[in-house]
Amino acid sequence: MPTPGPRPRARRPFSRLSGCKMSAAKASAPVDQVLTANRLSDGKVVFFSADGGWDERIDRARVVAKADGEALMAAAAGTVGEVVEPYLIDVDIVAEGGSAGPVPRRYRERIRAFGPSIHPQFAK
Repeated sequence: MPTPGPRPRARRPFSRLSGCKMSAAKASAPVDQVLTANRLSDGKVVFFSADGGWDERIDRARVVAKADGEALMAAAAGTVGEVVEPYLIDVDIVAEGGSAGPVPRRYRERIRAFGPSIHPQFAK
């Protein structure tokens, strides 16, 4: 008779914050957003800036409250031929080095904004 394989692990109930290092206070903090996309001409990550154009630096991005996110998408609608698939990302405003700027909440978007996480020589 063959021996049975290992027993499957019991799953924990799903929680929105399970495995997340975000504190409860941060989770309930007001959410700001910026608009990001990829530029059609070269594929680089760009952010919708305060002057109404697209910029490669997130610190120059126009930051709006989550409630105003759709208005920001509408403002960027005139630049459709410059970028592909614009979408809103959640950011926190972080004061660092004497200046405050947006930092994406999701790790994927941090990599898109600031470059690779393990090779600082390639960072933006």
